Amino acid sequence: MIDKVKALDSGARNKRVVISYIKKVENFTRDPLLSERKEESLCKYCKYLSDRIGCDVMTEKTCDCCGKKMMFPNSCVDDLCVCCAKRHGHCKHCSQKMD
Repeated sequence: MIDKVKALDSGARNKRVVISYIKKVENFTRDPLLSERKEESLCKYCKYLSDRIGCDVMTEKTCDCCGKKMMFPNSCVDDLCVCCAKRHGHCKHCSQKMD
């Protein structure tokens, strides 16, 4: 037998997820946080679409470009330090060329 409460709850949750995805795509398309995004050295994908999930653990990583040690509050780390990302015009998180 189908649990009607569970089915209604799942339907409502799925609707919220779809609305969230639509808002993310709209923001990706319109780029309303352009100046903030560029200041953060993030590409459009990493700013608006990426669901960066990481374990809650202090993580040390070196910049892929200059070797500078960086510390992060979780395991979702950036590829580049902000200085190198800005100097070379790349996203600090995924290293793709900034748009």
